[in-house]
Amino acid sequence: PCEQKYDYQYVKDFAFGILSVINKKENKSGIYNFCHSESIPLKELLIQIANLMGVSKKLLQFGAIPYRNGQNMFIIGDNSKFRECFSDEDNSYIGLANGLIKTIEYYKKREL
Repeated sequence: PCEQKYDYQYVKDFAFGILSVINKKENKSGIYNFCHSESIPLKELLIQIANLMGVSKKLLQFGAIPYRNGQNMFIIGDNSKFRECFSDEDNSYIGLANGLIKTIEYYKKREL
């Protein structure tokens, strides 16, 4: 049924985060959650992708595959420590919604 709620992050935002660690002039060793800090239901994410692609949600067939034993249903982190130590204000954040659009555009161009 796609009831899982996960903390998704667009790959370029992930890369920007890695660069912010590499470019930090002072040593900030420690353990950090490198995540978006917001969860979204998998079903909602897939519907958003279907809408952006202009295809019917019926193609998604929610519930066709049962959950596996021990399925994680909720995964989210708190990135406040990471942001406090490594965030900069260069406005390089793209976000999941824009990231989905960019990903779909990329794959559509590859089909040509």
